[in-house]
Amino acid sequence: LFFAFVLTLLYAGWHGARCAETLAGMAALLLFLLDSLGDYSFFVRELYVVVCLIAGVVFGVSSVKDCPSHRYTCWLSVALCVAGLAVSIAPTQMILQDKRTLQDLWGELRSANPEEARQIALDSWEIAENAVRKNPANPSVWQLHSYAASYMGHPEIALTDLKKAATLNPYSAQLRADLARCEWERGNRNEALDWVSQAIALYPLRSGHYVLRATFLQKMGRSVEALADAQKANQVAFTPLEQAECAKLLETLSRAKQN
Repeated sequence: LFFAFVLTLLYAGWHGARCAETLAGMAALLLFLLDSLGDYSFFVRELYVVVCLIAGVVFGVSSVKDCPSHRYTCWLSVALCVAGLAVSIAPTQMILQDKRTLQDLWGELRSANPEEARQIALDSWEIAENAVRKNPANPSVWQLHSYAASYMGHPEIALTDLKKAATLNPYSAQLRADLARCEWERGNRNEALDWVSQAIALYPLRSGHYVLRATFLQKMGRSVEALADAQKANQVAFTPLEQAECAKLLETLSRAKQN
């Protein structure tokens, strides 16, 4: 679908597509490129796909008016995007609904007594299990299942679910960062470093991944490497919160090095 859309965009642009449809096409292309960076959080990937397909429909319909001699190619683009929307919207709505339900349940845990907490955990587990049965090929479903497993006190299942999600979504840096944290909590230091290094390789502009690896290296006594990662994190930090976090880490590592 992606390559067919790009070819249609180039073809229509070559034959005189106007500004409106070109902008719609470029917006869809930009969303595809952002998705390929791998730095999206929970369920953002599905929303990227839906928005990009809507932009594709706008592009195709506009191009039919401006390029009547190539209307068949334009309608083909519209048909591909509509088919993609038909496949994408229903699972996305279902997953987002399950996510909201689980968030509401987990929010009730703070004020729940032990018996209520146990029932909430069982309910969340049942919702996650149903989501996996309905859509087992979606990586976000396995990510959802891993969170439910964590709440149920099953770290091994949570780790297996995250690995399954990472296999289904090989471009997600965030999933690999989550896997790094899970492996670290289980005492697997080398595996944790490997996962966070994969996250950095996939998305080198995220300061949080450098901070995570620097924290691991600091706890392992590898202060020189940790300091290098902290400096790199400071270079790519974008928001004031990220910059403050990097500055604090740099100060801590510099003080430790002096001591």
